Amino acid sequence: MIAYIPPEEPPFHSTGKSVSKQTFEDNLKKYGSYTKIPQKEKNKTFELCGRSEVKDLLFAASSGKCVYCELNPSDTGSRENDHFLPKSSYHDLAFDWGNYLPCCRNCNMHKNDQDPNILGAFKPGSEDPRPHLQFDSMKIEPHPSSSKFSEIDQLIKMCKLNRKSLLKSRSIVLIDLMLFEDALSEALNSYEKAKTARTKNSRLSTLRSALENVQSYSLMDQAHSAMSAYYLAKSKVVEKAMKHFE
Repeated sequence: MIAYIPPEEPPFHSTGKSVSKQTFEDNLKKYGSYTKIPQKEKNKTFELCGRSEVKDLLFAASSGKCVYCELNPSDTGSRENDHFLPKSSYHDLAFDWGNYLPCCRNCNMHKNDQDPNILGAFKPGSEDPRPHLQFDSMKIEPHPSSSKFSEIDQLIKMCKLNRKSLLKSRSIVLIDLMLFEDALSEALNSYEKAKTARTKNSRLSTLRSALENVQSYSLMDQAHSAMSAYYLAKSKVVEKAMKHFE
């Protein structure tokens, strides 16, 4: 789950959506309901939403990641434009730019047509979710003291953000973090044992590099950066190392 600031609506979308909305309304009248519209007609109707230019803008704003699971779907070709409030129920929002969110196919499939309004689920982009999160090993959870506890909890359940594949992915990042933290601890001990100013200066460079390596996991473009930031904020080794650069 990431901090997400929606991009500006591009002119081609703001000018083209009126035609798409009319096509959608015509199909609803013709077939009687969203579910009865043939898939071929749906594909044509929502071509504007699925344009690569739309996805490029959305994913540029999310550092290339799914706003829900924090994985980068570009390599697998599974970038999708999620309608946070499902177009199957909220017809008027089918082409609403503010209802679009960049996500991966897996999260979109799990979310499906569930209604976040009825469930009371948190919407990425409404505010930074990270202060409202905690991690129990690889599991993402709402922080017990969060004012958004219920909303965060519902979003986690709605998108199945503790599914097996995500736990496995987080475990790999967590192992890397532990290894880099060990390397940082060694660099810190080496620096603090230095006897001369020359040795200290040399080892300070090594310490800085080790600290930057471990902190890089919390950068926004990294997978599971929220978990990494949470882990590093609790690391005594990181805290101690940072004091040498204050």
